[in-house]
Amino acid sequence: MNSTTAPTPVKNTTTCKQARIYDHDRGTILRYDLPHKNPLRKDSTPTWYYLHSMLARIPIQFKILLIFLSWGGLILFFHLLRFDPYGIEEPAARALLLNWTVADQVINPIVVFGLPDLRVLLFAPLGIYWTGSIVAVKVFTLIIVFAACLMLYRWARRLMNEEVALIGTGLLLIAPLTFAQVNAIGVGPFLLLLFALGQWLDEKYRQTQRHLGGWYFLQMIVAAIAVSLHPAGLAYPLALMWEWYKNPIDKRHRIHVMAGLGITTMLILILRLGWPALQWGNNPMAALTDLVYVMGPASKGPTWVLGLIPSGILVLFVLSDLRELFRDLLGRMLLGGLLFGVVAAGPGWAMLGLAIMLYRGLFKLINVNQGLQAGGLMGQRGMVLVAVFVLATTYMVNDKVQRYDIRLGAVSPQDDIIRTLSGELEDLKKPAVTISQWPGRTLLATKHTAFPLPPPAPDAQALFKNLHGARFLVFNPYDKSNAQLTRQVSELALNLKTIMVRPDAVLVEIVDTPKKDASSAKHP
Repeated sequence: MNSTTAPTPVKNTTTCKQARIYDHDRGTILRYDLPHKNPLRKDSTPTWYYLHSMLARIPIQFKILLIFLSWGGLILFFHLLRFDPYGIEEPAARALLLNWTVADQVINPIVVFGLPDLRVLLFAPLGIYWTGSIVAVKVFTLIIVFAACLMLYRWARRLMNEEVALIGTGLLLIAPLTFAQVNAIGVGPFLLLLFALGQWLDEKYRQTQRHLGGWYFLQMIVAAIAVSLHPAGLAYPLALMWEWYKNPIDKRHRIHVMAGLGITTMLILILRLGWPALQWGNNPMAALTDLVYVMGPASKGPTWVLGLIPSGILVLFVLSDLRELFRDLLGRMLLGGLLFGVVAAGPGWAMLGLAIMLYRGLFKLINVNQGLQAGGLMGQRGMVLVAVFVLATTYMVNDKVQRYDIRLGAVSPQDDIIRTLSGELEDLKKPAVTISQWPGRTLLATKHTAFPLPPPAPDAQALFKNLHGARFLVFNPYDKSNAQLTRQVSELALNLKTIMVRPDAVLVEIVDTPKKDASSAKHP
């Protein structure tokens, strides 16, 4: 009896092909088996396979550009930047005026205001293509902020871990102090970028091992720009000198680097006579309030009290991590910037503390959280999640407040005086000269001639002669350096008319002909 063999059933198998995905962190190619869709089965390849492979094919440069465009687009969409000439710091205003006037082949600001900081070199493209555009300046400062955050991210990922780098950079990009510095065109973003560039340039110079090559002179230029910005910039050459003193390639390299940095620093200090446009002796605690919450331009109150908590947190992180900060070149620059810049504490100086608090502070907090040896997500990252949630919520609320102030057009008392002066000059309908404690900001906002305050006069009549030819006088009567000027102005009540008084500024009109009171007119 013939028996037939039963046909073998066809197995429902799938055929696979291999996909190559480039891992940018490891610098290797990873291979995954991606299953094809089998017509005998209803299942298909998971969507995340295709998304991951699609994103992996995008070069890292385009990913960075996409992130920047998304971040910058959201900032512009939510109106977090102001495009009027108010709220800009005095050193930045002087650098912009010189840059714009050089583009128009006029260099009179350098004669009147002196040599500004070397930020003017970075503003060169703005003077060539976008002369007089505040929008271009703010967008350029956004690019500076993003470049600084990108280099800090790479530094944190190399020195700490990717978790700290990602969270710290994300918080730095949404911090209210970051947006306040962009609106003021402050020194904070520029210092962070220059410090990070200093470490990168030092690595490139050591790799080439050429004594006086292009990397060497580029390092000197970046050091000169950093020193000209702020006393905190002195940390750049000093930290680099210490690095070459402890870890030189050879004796000749060390002599070249240390001599070049010393000559560059002294030359910049002599040419600029220090930092003439900065405000000295500010309360550091008031400046460190901006680490968490930036006060509005018209706000009042004891801001130094609000700065007690962020100041204590920053000091705790610095003291507990002092050895690790001093071991790394960029960490040494940030630490030195805090120490040298405290004499002129301001928002730009506080931004250095913000970078230390977000990166090194978060790294220490993660280590403390892991040291508890608790299980689960909350046990391993509970403290970190709470800190990030509180900071992110506070930042977003403060960003909303800043957006509200910008839409209302709120300005500081000094800018309110300058805005009132602009209206007075428009009513005159003819050119007028203003003598201002902030000539760069005054000229930028009013578009009329502005000169700095005259030197101290021996008496009131000598001061009045020095003011001859000017129509308005703007200064801070509560500044200790203006005590003699305030007293002499009060003695010239018949020649000077007070138009507006604010907590930090006063607007005075200068009358050429002395006024006579009613009693002297009736009884000569």
